[in-house]
Amino acid sequence: MQQRLNLKYGVDIDIGAQIGPGLRIAHLPGVVITGYVTIGRNFFIRQNCTIGIKTLGLEQYSLTIGDNVSLGANSCIIADCISIGDNVVIGAMSLVTRDIPANTTFYNPRQTILLPISE
Repeated sequence: MQQRLNLKYGVDIDIGAQIGPGLRIAHLPGVVITGYVTIGRNFFIRQNCTIGIKTLGLEQYSLTIGDNVSLGANSCIIADCISIGDNVVIGAMSLVTRDIPANTTFYNPRQTILLPISE
């Protein structure tokens, strides 16, 4: 099943991932979910998102995502040990590398930087 999802829809959900009922994928391409994660109920993930580990070869990983979590487009959750609480909204283009408490909106601030090109 994992290979068929990947080939047909561009979705790579590892067979070891524990995902509660109510998973919604808004736009299919580019979704990657590691097998080391436990995800609660009503998880909403958008296109080009990754939930993955940071270090290969560890004996234990602990990635936990609570109930009613929304992950914005082009976002990554990358860690070997992380806890994201219930009722969390993660904004688009966010990089999550630390715990997020319940009932929180998380995003990375953006800056526009324009540098002249020297000739």
